[in-house]
Amino acid sequence: MTTRVLNYERRTIALFLLVLTVAVVIGNGAVYVHQRHTLLQQSFQHAEHEVSLIIKLIAESLIKSDYAAAEQFVDQWGADDQDVIAAKIVSANDFTLAHYRRNRPAAHTFSTSQRVNYGSSGVVKMEVVWDTTSIYHGLNRLLTILVSVSVLLIAVLLFFLWWVLRRALLNPVSDELTLSERYNRMLFEQSPVGLALSRLNGELVDVNEAYAHIIGRTVAEALHLSHWDITPDSYSDEEKEQLAKLQRTGCYGPYEKEYVHKDGHRVPVRLQGRILEKDGEQMIWSSVENIAERKSAEEAIEAAHQRLADAQRLAHIGSWELDLKCN
Repeated sequence: MTTRVLNYERRTIALFLLVLTVAVVIGNGAVYVHQRHTLLQQSFQHAEHEVSLIIKLIAESLIKSDYAAAEQFVDQWGADDQDVIAAKIVSANDFTLAHYRRNRPAAHTFSTSQRVNYGSSGVVKMEVVWDTTSIYHGLNRLLTILVSVSVLLIAVLLFFLWWVLRRALLNPVSDELTLSERYNRMLFEQSPVGLALSRLNGELVDVNEAYAHIIGRTVAEALHLSHWDITPDSYSDEEKEQLAKLQRTGCYGPYEKEYVHKDGHRVPVRLQGRILEKDGEQMIWSSVENIAERKSAEEAIEAAHQRLADAQRLAHIGSWELDLKCN
C-alpha cells in the first residue's frame, strides 16, 4: 500500500511540475514580450520627440541654408547621444543636408523616419538609426530574474505539495502501520508459544513472556543472555547441524532439545525458526514450545506399557509353573 501511495505521490508531483513549468514558461514569455513592447514603444516615442526637438534647434540654419552648421549640430548631437548610430536629414527633393554615422556597431537597432516642418513652408525628413542594445541587456536581466524567481517559486510549491501529499496520503498509512505494529506486538507478547528474535551469534534481542517463562527468567533477564547460555553443551553437534541448515535453506527445525532453566534443571522444548532481515541486519526468528508435559505424558505411557508387558510376562510364567505342579 505504501508503494502505491508513493507512486501516486510521484505521479502527482510530476504532473504538477509539468503544468507549473508550462504555466511559468508562458507567464515569463508574456511578461518578457510585454516588457519588450513597452520599452521599444517608449524608445520610439522618445526618438520622435527628440527628432522634433533637433529639427526645431536647426530650423534657423535650414532656413538660412546653412547646411554646414546643421550638419555640425547633428554630428555633435550624435556624438553626445550614445543611443544614436546614424542620422541623416534629407530635403524634400532627396538631397542630404546633414549626415552622421557612429563607427561602433550595435547588436540591436531600430530605425525611425520622420517628416518635420520648419519655418513657414520648409519640410525635411530626418532618418535616425537607434541603438537598443541597452534595452535588450535590461530585458535579459529581467529574463534572468524571472527564471530565478520561477525556479525558486517552483521549488517552494513542489515542497509544499510534497508536504501536503505526505500529510494527506502517508499519515493515514503511517497510522495504519502503527496500529498494525501495536497489534502484532500485542500478539507477540500474549502468545502462549515462546517467541524470540536473536542475532546470528545467538544474542537474544527480543523475547516474549512465554519464552522467558520457559527458561525461568523475566524478559529483562532473558535479554542479557544468548542462545548458547541456555543450551547444554551436549547439544553442540546438533546445534551445528541446525545452523548449517539455517545458512543453507534460511530456516531450521522443527527439532527437539533442552533449555537450561534458571534453577538448573533442563526443560525439553521443540523449536523452529527462520532468518529475517530487520533494520538491515539478518536475524533469527524462533518459536519455542515447552514440551515438558508432553514428555512426561509420553514417559508415563511408556512406563505403563512397560508395566503391562512385565505383568503379562509374569502371568505367563506363573501359569506354566502351575501346570507343572498339576502333573
